Amino acid sequence: MVGTIVTELILVCIPGFARKVPQNYICLFIFTFFESIVVATFCAMVNDPFIVFVAAAMTSVMVVSLTVYAFNTKRDFTQYGSLMMIFLASLFMMGLFIIIFQSRILHIIYSAAAVFIFGFILIADTQMLKGGGQYSLSGDDYIIGALMIYIDIITIFIQLVSLLSQLRGD
Repeated sequence: MVGTIVTELILVCIPGFARKVPQNYICLFIFTFFESIVVATFCAMVNDPFIVFVAAAMTSVMVVSLTVYAFNTKRDFTQYGSLMMIFLASLFMMGLFIIIFQSRILHIIYSAAAVFIFGFILIADTQMLKGGGQYSLSGDDYIIGALMIYIDIITIFIQLVSLLSQLRGD
């Protein structure tokens, strides 16, 4: 996880680093490699492989449908950054409550809320990549765009696995 965070911080926080070839591709590869280890470890902890399969299928359907929606809607979701921050701060606080109180019901609500919030963020990030909204990424920011979409999709997948595991009672 440390490798994931460090490479993400390098790409996002150092101006121009994500725009220079080949170091941007190398960092994205390192990030993807470390993130794949985290996701594989998380999936290995699930007792039922069918849950992982269902979560992957649900994630695929969700990502395709939200991407199609983001490309076809006239509503600009990129302007809702402050609303997304409120949702993420609320999700963070809820996560702290789950750590303190260890409630299965709270965990189910948390995972469902996270899937909803990151679906919303996925729409906004897709529109930022597409351009034409209030906020958009430049053509040189393709690595940052890929990183944003990748994190959204992985978070949706992990939260769906967590939600399905909790609903199943694992």
